[in-house]
Amino acid sequence: MKKFILLLFALLTVVSVSAQSRSIRGTVVSAADGEPLVGATVVPVGGGSGTATDLDGKFHLTVSNKVSTKSC
Repeated sequence: MKKFILLLFALLTVVSVSAQSRSIRGTVVSAADGEPLVGATVVPVGGGSGTATDLDGKFHLTVSNKVSTKSC
């Protein structure tokens, strides 16, 4: 019974930790002509790992819920 309770507690902890992140996707385009920007750096405000855009100007980040979204 102790092992079952410990396993249940471990699973609930993992679920609660994984639920504290979100996925952000987008496209970076030039303000001048609206064309996608290749290799633009996208960094979350408030910390975390950034990424660069692909050939279509698209990016994908997984960030903590504590990170805010802000466009420049």
